Amino acid sequence: MPAVRRQVRRLAAPIILANLGQPLMGMVDTALSGHLADPALIGSVSVGALIFSFLFWGFGFLRLATGGFTAAARGAQDDREIRAVLGRSLLLAWFLACLVLLLQIPVESLALSLIAASESVSSGASLYFSIRIWAAPATLSFYCLHGWLLGMQDTRSVMVLTLTLQGLNAAFSCCLVLVLDWGIEGVATGTLIAEYLAAGIGILLVRRHLRRHPAEVPRALLLDPEKLKSLIAVNANLLVRTFALLGGIGIFTSVSAQFGDRTLAANNLLQQLVVLVSYALDGFADASEAMVGYAKGARDRLRAQRVIKAALQMASLISVAASLIFLVLGGLLLEILTKHDAVIDEAHAYLHYAILLPVIGVWCFVFDGAFIGAMRTVAIRNAMLASLAFFWLVQAILVPLWGNDGLWIAFLLFFAARGATLALALPRLLDAIGPRP
Repeated sequence: MPAVRRQVRRLAAPIILANLGQPLMGMVDTALSGHLADPALIGSVSVGALIFSFLFWGFGFLRLATGGFTAAARGAQDDREIRAVLGRSLLLAWFLACLVLLLQIPVESLALSLIAASESVSSGASLYFSIRIWAAPATLSFYCLHGWLLGMQDTRSVMVLTLTLQGLNAAFSCCLVLVLDWGIEGVATGTLIAEYLAAGIGILLVRRHLRRHPAEVPRALLLDPEKLKSLIAVNANLLVRTFALLGGIGIFTSVSAQFGDRTLAANNLLQQLVVLVSYALDGFADASEAMVGYAKGARDRLRAQRVIKAALQMASLISVAASLIFLVLGGLLLEILTKHDAVIDEAHAYLHYAILLPVIGVWCFVFDGAFIGAMRTVAIRNAMLASLAFFWLVQAILVPLWGNDGLWIAFLLFFAARGATLALALPRLLDAIGPRP
């Protein structure tokens, strides 16, 4: 067990460091937009970045599925399949990227109509979108390379790749905006260049592993109908799961808005605190995915059990520490996030819910990784849909009774339901990995 715990810690630590740097790209774009001549362009960059956050995050299933399939192939010591998984995932990524490029005009129109910004902001956002959309092939390829390296348990390369993307984005965007004065085109072009260079660096990191796993991959194996069908089915399940999660966040935000701007702002601030913790807990989810996927390929049920137990123990320590930090320093963190006293006072009234959420939600993060690693995506899809339905029902009952308190209680129960539904399915996951000892 100590050896398993050390391996989980070794895999999770680089991912946590990389994840904590994730907000950097958005911060860079936001900071640079503040140096543009027209104040409306600040909103344009924010709107454009928001569109891509949802658009590309929706394709995050490529990373998850690639990681799970790669980990299983590695556990089975099947070099041909290790290579074939990467090839199939990249083919799917390029197909989806071409689809996005072909549909970019209706996608842009729909997104801007839903956001309903002013004409000047929408015009700038449209320009930002028209440039950055051409990063789709690189971005989706990056997801596959990221997932493949994770499945190979090379989380240091994942960290290097992620931080390199963020650093390149900062360097090119700053150069194009502050030095060459390209304006909003510079912000978008800097990110575009960074994404292609990062994908190229990812290919170099992957090639190092491929040399250690030499094998011929015939076209029949690469395009095996059953394996392609399985890949598409897994990705489809993860896509539904992702949109169900977004649906839960959307319900929370929509209901928050009904209580007025101050409560909406306060709830958003508290959510930002929770997001910081989720970046850390995602490290243990990724470690669980890689190690449980390996155990599945090796048909090692006992190892999978030990991995899940070790990941839960360490993730629980992080979540308790986060809750204690929020308890002691929550007020200071809120003052850092905003200067509006009325919003800070409103957030203080509900801070105790943000303190509880990391401890309640830790289970769903670790279980998410385990189920994805074992490719039990039907179970994770159904668990998320059931949790979403439960959240909607509970908030419909509690919000009329207790207002924003009722919404937060329902939100906590949403996370608890995600963990509980996956816990109920855990025995079947272990049975699918291997027989009882």
